[in-house]
Amino acid sequence: MPNIDFKQFFSTDYIFEKTPPFHRSFLYIVAIFVLFILLAFVFWFLLGQKNKKLPLYQPLQKGLFNLFFYTGLMGLILSFFRWQQLAYLGSRFFMIVLFLAFFLFGLSILDYRFRMFPKLVKRYYERKNFEKYLPSRHQ
Repeated sequence: MPNIDFKQFFSTDYIFEKTPPFHRSFLYIVAIFVLFILLAFVFWFLLGQKNKKLPLYQPLQKGLFNLFFYTGLMGLILSFFRWQQLAYLGSRFFMIVLFLAFFLFGLSILDYRFRMFPKLVKRYYERKNFEKYLPSRHQ
């Protein structure tokens, strides 16, 4: 197990280093960002199928797609900056900001999915059941 110095890991000099080195192990993070982009398209198509049955899935579909696609894209851009060792743009600070934004946006999507979505589905089916007994417009 590698010896990790957490004092150094959380120090401001480490986080705000102008041009941190690009290690080969950083390629695993690049692979995670590529996986995020692939997951975005998987969510788009899977929730698109559910969206045909229940149109309330559209905000969830868009939110998950945006979360994973743009996090993956920005991560790849930041990884490129780090690989090219561009000062400040390749710093660890921007990667931390990206992961923090991913976490917060993900929490808002989970909040929508588990708090708002069940209420909307219930209201949708109540409305659909109510409209079943209304006269149709085509007569």
